Amino acid sequence: MVLNVPPGCVHAIAFDERSVGSVITVPREVLDEARLPRQALAAIASPKTLFASPSIWQCVETVQQEYGEGSSALRSAILRHMSALLALNIARMTPAGVGMHDDAPPPNANTRLVRRFTALVEEHFRNHWPIARYASTLGVSATHLGRVVRAGTRSTPRMIVSARLLVEARRHLAYTNRPVQQIAENLGFADPAYFTRVIQRKTGLSPTELRRRLKGSSPAVAADKRV
Repeated sequence: MVLNVPPGCVHAIAFDERSVGSVITVPREVLDEARLPRQALAAIASPKTLFASPSIWQCVETVQQEYGEGSSALRSAILRHMSALLALNIARMTPAGVGMHDDAPPPNANTRLVRRFTALVEEHFRNHWPIARYASTLGVSATHLGRVVRAGTRSTPRMIVSARLLVEARRHLAYTNRPVQQIAENLGFADPAYFTRVIQRKTGLSPTELRRRLKGSSPAVAADKRV
């Protein structure tokens, strides 16, 4: 089986003693640089469980073998290409990937603007930029940015920035033991109390309660070679 977990999906998986497999983490930048077809990116954009085809297992085995070979001049390039090939094979197994074609029209100006905006959010969400600054950096007005982002994502720019901060907060609370104050500082909140209020408003729980729930939902998060 293959478990596909897309970027931004805070998750935890409980493994028992019989679990055998591999976890391969691929930076989103690798897939962006590979220029995968838009249909392929759409096919792997949501969590899903699939039966693993022979081509998928062959990619996994090649990645494992190359990763264990140690450093070499071409090792990084090989791993990046194999990761892209693995993503394509997973996309081909999903319903969204069936019958995909590479002759789709290129993204229009609005699509490119949304992509540039989300990339900028990824770079600066900890800086708490106002939306006007994002728009100015992108060379458009805040009104135009809001209209294009709403049309392309059904969310406002502010909602996207807020959601990205919340994902990172959940990630820190779930996977680290850092104090809440340190997490708040890492996410650019000068006032830990304000950070707490933001988390409570978004989730209905305090950071401590959210951490307890996130960690409690994953009784065993394995971290050895078996997973």
